[in-house]
Amino acid sequence: MFSVPACIYASCSKQNSRKKSNVDGAARGCPSPSSMGGAMRDHEIRVKILFSKPPGHGDSNVTEILAIKDAFYLFATSLWCSTHSLIVESDSSNFVF
Repeated sequence: MFSVPACIYASCSKQNSRKKSNVDGAARGCPSPSSMGGAMRDHEIRVKILFSKPPGHGDSNVTEILAIKDAFYLFATSLWCSTHSLIVESDSSNFVF
């Protein structure tokens, strides 16, 4: 399990105080080689951060949660953490925060 800094749950009333991260993870089988990635955007839909990596062997559910975890980590270690909130979008319905 991983810990998520409290700043990720901070609410901001201003629309331009939010960052949005779209993430995805994929695998060809269970288990098989997998890959994951995402894009973090600002309120004007400009891409601020892109990330991708091959996490190794696994299934698509594990890969998806690793992509979500990386989005949280990137946000938590950025300068935006103290001034913005984060919205994470994923195509997986297995994970609800």
